[in-house]
Amino acid sequence: MSNFLKHSILLATICGVAFTSLIVLALNVAFFPAIFLAPGGVLGSLLVRSDGLGSVPFVLGANAIFYSAIFFSVLFLTKHSINVDSVRLLAVRLAIPTAALALIACTPRLSPVWPRGMVDLAKTEAGLQAAILPDMTLEQARTVLQSRGIEFEEEEEKSPVVVLQNADTTIQATTGDRLLTSRVHTNAEQFPCNYEVRILLLFGQDGRLQQRYVRRRSICP
Repeated sequence: MSNFLKHSILLATICGVAFTSLIVLALNVAFFPAIFLAPGGVLGSLLVRSDGLGSVPFVLGANAIFYSAIFFSVLFLTKHSINVDSVRLLAVRLAIPTAALALIACTPRLSPVWPRGMVDLAKTEAGLQAAILPDMTLEQARTVLQSRGIEFEEEEEKSPVVVLQNADTTIQATTGDRLLTSRVHTNAEQFPCNYEVRILLLFGQDGRLQQRYVRRRSICP
C-alpha cells in the first residue's frame, strides 16, 4: 500500500469521525443537522429494532464510516493535485481535536442523541402496571390515578367501538362500557422521540375492569 493511500485512509477516517461528531453536537442548538445522521439511522433501523434514532453506537459508527468513505473518495479523485506530505500533516493536526470531539459526542450528558430518563420511564410504566390490577373496580382505578396525581378522562360508550388497535393489542368496547384514558408525560427521550405512558382502561357495565393497556408510547417528529 502506497504512503498516499495509507495517509488518505487515515485522514478520511479522522474527517469522517470529526464530521459525525460535529453533527451530533450541533443538535444541541438546532434540529436540522439530524438529516445528516440519516445514513446510519436508516441502516440501524433495518438491522436493530429500536425506538428513536436507534442504537446510538451503531448509528454513530455507521455514519462515521459513511462519511469517511466520502472523504476518501474526494481525496482519491484529487490525488494528482495533492501532496502526500500535506495529507499526512493534516491528519496529524486533526487527530487530537477529532478525538476530543468524539469524546464529547459520546458523553451522554453532553450529547442529545443518547437516551435519557429511560430507567425512570421503565419504573413509571412498571409501577402503573402493578398498581392497576385485573378485575379492579372503576372507583379503585380512579383512586389509584388520583393518588399519583394523574389526570384522566372518562366516558361511556354509546355504541360498540374499537378504542385501540395496534400490533400487540385490540381493545373493543360495547355499548354501556366505560373507558378511562390518560397520558402520563415523562422526561424520557431517545432522539428524536419523547415518551409518555398511555393508559386505557375499559370497564364493563358491572364496573369491573375488563381490559387494560398501560404502556410507553414514543412521540416522534
